[in-house]
Amino acid sequence: MPKRKEIYKELLLQIGSSREVEQYLKVFSAVDRSRFAVIKVGGGVIQHHLQELAAAVTFLHHLGLRPIILHGAGPQVDKALRAANISCEKIDNLR
Repeated sequence: MPKRKEIYKELLLQIGSSREVEQYLKVFSAVDRSRFAVIKVGGGVIQHHLQELAAAVTFLHHLGLRPIILHGAGPQVDKALRAANISCEKIDNLR
């Protein structure tokens, strides 16, 4: 597991403004083992950005958080419905 200093350095390289950096450092510098991060992930992210998601979740874990991922599965549900020849109306992008 990387050292905390290396993790903070990586965080600083990925964040834009110094204000954001200060905010994140304040939150993550005193991480308690019981803290967790809930992340809702859309099906499109799983489909097209799985490696980036894995890197982000690993990064959160290295910060001492316990990531919990909720999968939206939109594209996968759409595909399964089409395969089963089931029509489904969406209103405001919701089934």
